[in-house]
Amino acid sequence: MRFFSWAFFLLGATAFSLSAGTFTVEGEKNDLVIKYDNEIMVRAIELNMPAAPDKFDYKVLPDGSRVWNAWNENPEYKFRREVALRPDNTVEINLACYVPVFNENRVRTMSFKMPYSFFAGGKYRALHTNSRSWNYQEGDFAADSKNFPKQPWRFMTLEKGEKKIIFDMNALGAADFCHMYTGGAVRGVWQVMRKGDDLEIFSGATVPVAHDYTGLKMVLREGVFEDYDKLHAQRAFTYTNSFKPLALYSFGDNRVGGMYTPNNLRSYSVRNRAGWVGFPELKTYTASKEGAYYSHMAGKDAVFRRSNLASGFYIVTVGAGNGSGTANNFSLSVNGEDLEKNISVKKDTVHVASKTFHVGKDGVLDIKFDGDFIVSAIGIQFLMADAEDYTLYRGFWKVDGFEPGSIYRNIDYAKKPVFKLASDTFVLPVSGKEAAGPLKKIQSQVLLPDPDSPELAWLPTGNWFKMLSNSSTLSEADTPEKADRLIKSKIAGKNYDAVMVSGMHSRHTYINHVQRGIEAFRVMAESAHKHNLKLIDHHDATLCWNVDAGLRFMAENLPEAVRNCDTLLPSYQLCPSDPDFCERYYKYLTELVKAGVDGFQIDELVYEMNTCSCQHCREKFYEATGCYYPVNELDKDVQNAYSELRRQWFQWRKASIADWFVELRRRCMPYNKNLVLCMYTTHWGFTRSNPRYSANSCLFELGRAVNYFGTEVMSRNPLMTYRNLLPHRRMKNVLTLTYGTPIWAWIYASRHPQIYAGWAISNMAKQVALLPEIVIKPNEADFLKFDTSKENMPRTGVEAHTKVALLFSQASRDWNTNISFSAELFGLAQSLDAEHISYEFICDNQLNSKDLAKYNVIFLAGNNCIADESAAVIKEFIRNGGTAVITPYTGINDEMGRARKEWIFKEIFDFTPQFRNVSVKSMANNALAEIFKMPVMPAEHNAEVLASGTLANGSTTPLALAKSFGKGKVIYLGGVFGSMLCEGEGSHRHASRSKAFDPAIDSFYRQLIVKAAANGRVWSTNAPEKVITALWRNKDKIYVHFFNATGVEVKAGEMLDPLAPRGEKYPALTADISFTLKAVKNGKVTAYSPDFEGGKVLESTYRNGELTVTLPKALLKTYTLIHVEQ
Repeated sequence: MRFFSWAFFLLGATAFSLSAGTFTVEGEKNDLVIKYDNEIMVRAIELNMPAAPDKFDYKVLPDGSRVWNAWNENPEYKFRREVALRPDNTVEINLACYVPVFNENRVRTMSFKMPYSFFAGGKYRALHTNSRSWNYQEGDFAADSKNFPKQPWRFMTLEKGEKKIIFDMNALGAADFCHMYTGGAVRGVWQVMRKGDDLEIFSGATVPVAHDYTGLKMVLREGVFEDYDKLHAQRAFTYTNSFKPLALYSFGDNRVGGMYTPNNLRSYSVRNRAGWVGFPELKTYTASKEGAYYSHMAGKDAVFRRSNLASGFYIVTVGAGNGSGTANNFSLSVNGEDLEKNISVKKDTVHVASKTFHVGKDGVLDIKFDGDFIVSAIGIQFLMADAEDYTLYRGFWKVDGFEPGSIYRNIDYAKKPVFKLASDTFVLPVSGKEAAGPLKKIQSQVLLPDPDSPELAWLPTGNWFKMLSNSSTLSEADTPEKADRLIKSKIAGKNYDAVMVSGMHSRHTYINHVQRGIEAFRVMAESAHKHNLKLIDHHDATLCWNVDAGLRFMAENLPEAVRNCDTLLPSYQLCPSDPDFCERYYKYLTELVKAGVDGFQIDELVYEMNTCSCQHCREKFYEATGCYYPVNELDKDVQNAYSELRRQWFQWRKASIADWFVELRRRCMPYNKNLVLCMYTTHWGFTRSNPRYSANSCLFELGRAVNYFGTEVMSRNPLMTYRNLLPHRRMKNVLTLTYGTPIWAWIYASRHPQIYAGWAISNMAKQVALLPEIVIKPNEADFLKFDTSKENMPRTGVEAHTKVALLFSQASRDWNTNISFSAELFGLAQSLDAEHISYEFICDNQLNSKDLAKYNVIFLAGNNCIADESAAVIKEFIRNGGTAVITPYTGINDEMGRARKEWIFKEIFDFTPQFRNVSVKSMANNALAEIFKMPVMPAEHNAEVLASGTLANGSTTPLALAKSFGKGKVIYLGGVFGSMLCEGEGSHRHASRSKAFDPAIDSFYRQLIVKAAANGRVWSTNAPEKVITALWRNKDKIYVHFFNATGVEVKAGEMLDPLAPRGEKYPALTADISFTLKAVKNGKVTAYSPDFEGGKVLESTYRNGELTVTLPKALLKTYTLIHVEQ
């Protein structure tokens, strides 16, 4: 047996590989046998349903197909199974099941019982797992084999002598992104198992309660593995994919990108499969030495042919750039159907025309040019093979009949598709001069509801629950009775404020269900409001995956699709700049608001990687910045993320997405002026460099319209990742400081101890935790009850009790150079937590005199990128008595990552950091486990040496300096020590720590930051390092949080165990905890916790403005919150 991660197969013929066998189907009703060349191949098709089918039908269709249907119409378990023997010697087996949400019997499966002797001695070649990747495997059906590799399979072939048979298990194709889902989808993954004398191929699911539909489709046909590429358009699919062309030809005589195949004067032949029919008279014109659209060929009345194509649907794109001003006027057609008429490409413009066409069994695609034409490029993209078409020219079933489900019905696809022309015209700029003009400042607008509105009072403390799932059909709750029962089942015994509803995630791709979805939300909203719940709709905006009919939707609405920046070809997403998309989608959303929806979580309203370069995006980019986006695919500025043009492109893209949401809010205001707009990321999604990853959904920008931000906490074990989790939760509060928006955390975890940790750490950050459904047992701490009780800290009217700020600069996050922005910043934050130094994250928006006046100390860490205005504010803060802690990298760039000519702290230190590294072998006389590299310290300086170390050559070097400036001081840390102490989020695939922390660096750095933060300390405590803490205050109280993570032990290189620690989760403390609050009033001190009932008054002493409190060790089991009255 051999395993491969991928394989490439060269296909040389249009027709499928043929063998001499014939399929037959014998029997009647529910007892059918499938034979191949009169040998039994499938002796039985077994269904696992609550009851057997009781209705049957047999038809012979005009095309010669013979079709057997069996079904049951009982509303508690409706289903239908169809077997079709088609005239192309293919057997198609279909199943659809309706499973009411509250039906307890939720198992629905179909299996093929097949004599193993049919396979024994043969070979299989197959694809496993799912269609998100190409996972090839081959092996033998050995006669003595007792089992078969345990994989979910999506495509398999049998090769045994003359037997060459394909089992197409994912018949809808790779672009059906949900095909492995157990509900709301046609499952395209199957199991294969040896059972005695049988080989059993089976699939199905225990349908989750959030779903009422599941389906299956299997197609059996003659052929070999290499036929896959004729049966399916995509080998693998992820929804952020660019739509790669099957062929992309250039026509000209300049240098073009590697994605192009120069065709130029090549004539067509059967052998070369692509070229001009005959020998038309063609002439080349070139305006620039590189870039496909800076050259073209001109001619009159010609045909370009591509042959050897699989039958199916193709997007054909013809593009022309006219930098030379060649006269032209022409029309285009493909296989006799119009592509576009009366085209005239003006000088210094580009024209690109795209449309979907069908290619028949002859495999020929003829592009006809009528008139005086020019052409720079022709692209051919394989959208859908005929073999996987169940939405365009036919439906899910072979024959119309009983429909058990609300989706994948024949009627949904009965209307013949109409493929629209996508035609773009835009400027062809002078290559290399795209950003030559004066830059414009991108304008922005903030449009937010009044956060103090009574309608929004629930947000800061709101508890949510999730109802239904992304692939739900929405018929699960489309009547008052169903909706009411479902909501009641979720809220019984709970205290909820809102429900987030998912379903038919990409609404637009469910082409015949848009209005049905609106009506379902009207029903659910009425039920939710009856129970004093707000209803938030969670769905996707732009994806054209083939869920229901996504590829059909794309073909019919091609003008709305994005264009790839390199090729100008359409891709699988819709463009947020396209006016047709915006109008259609804004109208849809306002209809939902009018139906009672209180808010939205809209996914994928972004420009995916390497998109979009359509006419509308180009025009808006120029209007906003004064720059043209390059047409030259080889442009060096496009390839350099730090070029001025790419900087402007990134800034515009993220501003454009935020502007889209501002306009959405404006349109919805007449119907709901307090509309809730949500947006969430992962921790990584918030801290990554957006330009580096071509991302453009920036929460700092989106805060101009979005008023509720969240996070997916991805580790699956908040307890084991506490060190990383708390500072990341604190970090998100910069959005609250900037926009006043509350923050929530979506906790993914299982088991009470881990979920408790996720809730507690979120609570310590003043944030709502959205938790998995959990039943609190009598002997377990009821943190859900505590969350909404008066014993908990309020989430409004409180602020961090601290005088220490950490700068989380969105500019540095995006444009940092030389070092890891996040590693240095979060290594610092984690070290401050270990020392129980209360701190608060701030961002660039707080770099003003008013906001900084709240703090005594600001850690600037590894923030490379600081604006001139911000630098002036920081220096004013220091002059007025503040302490700033910096590294050699702090402020070396401006806010867009451009290197500064002069370091912003040079006037203070009289030197400029030099980035020639030296090797440190000891710090504060403690030997390091391994050499630490850091920039060389200045040989001469006029500053106090706070700490020293020893270099590898034995010489002594300063490691930290201090210099007075005005009434304050600046502390200069010679290296990025924090980055060596940063624990990552971790997961079952990635270790939190690749190697153990060096205790010498840990000790040295923590002593150093304790000194640096001294002027900002508001308390002290003897709590163990792994008892993490948080302090908040309002005018009446100070709130002190303690969480016991002493049972956590993270080992270097160890992957995260979702259920760890395997021993005692929360060990008992060995000593009482005492703490002293500085500069506070005397007041009553009371401890509360989910771990015990009622409040426990604590002993305290008050002297000289300091309050010392003792927390008995017995009162901190897991989490304890102390109220200190003021």
